[in-house]
Amino acid sequence: MSVFKKRLQDLKLTVLVSLFASLFLFGIFLSGAKENLIERELTQFNLVTEILNRHMINAVLLAQLTEEKLEDYEHLDAIQAYQTESGIFIHRLDDKTDLQASEVVALRMMSSLVDYMPVAFSTRNFNLIFRSYSGRKMLMTKHEPSFQMTERAFTRERCEETGACTKYASKRQLEDRLVISPVYQDAITGLNVISIVSPVYMDNVVVGDFIVDIYLRDSYEINSDRISLEKRGAYKVNVIEDASYPLADFAYVKEFIADNNTMFVYKIPFSKLFVDYAWLFGLLWSFTFIFMWKMSELKLNRHQLAYTQHRVNRDDLTGLYNRSVFKELHFKTAISQLPVSVLAIDGDNIKQVNDVHGHHVGDEVIKHIADTMKESFRDTDYLVRTGGDEFIVVLPNCPIAVSQRLCQQLTRKVSQLPITNADLRVNISVGCVEMRLRESLADAIKRADAQLYVAKRNRQLPDVVEVEYMQS
Repeated sequence: MSVFKKRLQDLKLTVLVSLFASLFLFGIFLSGAKENLIERELTQFNLVTEILNRHMINAVLLAQLTEEKLEDYEHLDAIQAYQTESGIFIHRLDDKTDLQASEVVALRMMSSLVDYMPVAFSTRNFNLIFRSYSGRKMLMTKHEPSFQMTERAFTRERCEETGACTKYASKRQLEDRLVISPVYQDAITGLNVISIVSPVYMDNVVVGDFIVDIYLRDSYEINSDRISLEKRGAYKVNVIEDASYPLADFAYVKEFIADNNTMFVYKIPFSKLFVDYAWLFGLLWSFTFIFMWKMSELKLNRHQLAYTQHRVNRDDLTGLYNRSVFKELHFKTAISQLPVSVLAIDGDNIKQVNDVHGHHVGDEVIKHIADTMKESFRDTDYLVRTGGDEFIVVLPNCPIAVSQRLCQQLTRKVSQLPITNADLRVNISVGCVEMRLRESLADAIKRADAQLYVAKRNRQLPDVVEVEYMQS
């Protein structure tokens, strides 16, 4: 065999081996990069659907609470005295038109929600609106200087154009008390918007609806040239895709069913992997495995650290925090801005329970109090067991009026619910204060303790008032 033929065979073999090696490495690259790419591409979509889920609950809750409150109003004269200094902007077709009962109640509910969730409705990406069909008014949490109130806002034509109203919706659409609009262009801001709408009924007639407008910009931005609307059975389907890539229909698809009439579909073409990343094949393959290995080590270390911190900061019996949480940065950050309420809680006559029934029953009593506290407060609140039957609760972003009513609810729940595995009931005493400007936590706790001891002496509680403690 000549040298030339031998070199030619070596060249052919090298070409084949390098081809198979390249295909193998390319497959590894795709498997590593595909998941990361899809997850990154879905970030905006997941954020939008998460926001939709949250505000769908808010819209329905507002509408239902408004209907319940309307049943309590029998005298319209008493309603008209309500002053609208609530931060809610009122637009009328006729400036001389007084507020109707449904509008006053809606105004109060909107103001309360904004007070409970100031962060959610202070950003420029949301606008909470009550549209009154009966009174021809619009109540908004956002001031839109260019907004011009017209009769068109209440017409069937505008409703069908945007899909964002309930007055002309079908009975089937309103079975879940929700209408989710397709993505449409807002006439005021010119932005892409999704509207969440829930009806308010009076005597089985829709007199208005609550609207949460979610503007698709900033973190929620979705380009309008990627959105198309399709009809799929009973659903209006908003398809979000980038058709500029080849074989765009061969794609990863994620669906989100918003209500019984609206669906959102997000499509990521698999060809995006080839077009965007194929030229980085060799470099990405090398660093992907290094990165994934380091990330797995970091993840393991993070889990171990989180577990250790959990053990250090938690009380073994109840699962509540212990006093060490007061030194944590996240706690100090949470109470750095007022209002902050501080509660001191103490079980009544727990020593007698231990003496009569034994310490195992006493432990059940303490766990009963702790479990009731968990049910009564937010996940973001700090529930601390400071001693045997002594507890401290720190409520960030909670004014004294709300915390006092929560104290009453907690006291009632603890006393009414029987102790698991024990035929007895217990009471608690509670002291409740709001932290003062520049006051230390220790001083606030002392004031709460002082109130607690007064409560123990008096053992007289005011009437219980139910309070909806909304998640912020």
